[in-house]
Amino acid sequence: MNEEIDRLLQVNGGVVRTGDAVKAGLSRMAMVNLVKVGDLERVAHGIYIRPGEIYDEMYVLQLRSDRIVFSHETALWLNRLSDRAPIQYHVTVPTKAPLGGALRGDCVCHYVKPELHGLGATIRKTAFGHEVRCYDAERTICDMVRNERRVDVELLVAGLRSYAASKDKDILRLMETARAFSVEKEVSRYMGVLT
Repeated sequence: MNEEIDRLLQVNGGVVRTGDAVKAGLSRMAMVNLVKVGDLERVAHGIYIRPGEIYDEMYVLQLRSDRIVFSHETALWLNRLSDRAPIQYHVTVPTKAPLGGALRGDCVCHYVKPELHGLGATIRKTAFGHEVRCYDAERTICDMVRNERRVDVELLVAGLRSYAASKDKDILRLMETARAFSVEKEVSRYMGVLT
């Protein structure tokens, strides 16, 4: 395998993007040839790994779009409010920035007004140790409550219990976020029962 590709794989957490390879002096055709000879495996458009390697799907999903923020059930897990690893990844994007069809097929997409998209956005680590964009615990609780008819109620209640028991909870921030999403009464009701 090409030494530059090896270096890129090491510094990028086992993943190399076509753009990074081109910046390092390799051609797009060289990437295609590395796949043909079995030195690389394409896992998404413009994203490659070593053949047979287990890779961080969440990290790769984030590399495919700078618009996504992990949310809902996925954010519950990333915020350690659930011990159930997500089966499907939930992401939120601004309504004016829809995702391509291939990306939409690989995750559950939620849309929000652009002015609310960044509210509560933070960085969390995946099980592989990669940093990804995710909503904080308070925003995640509000998103789950806002969509309580479409989420797993057992997961919602378990997440709320974990949040209520957490020493890191920020009730003031929770209520400010709830106000921004017009779910203040619902969040207060849940928190009143659990605290």
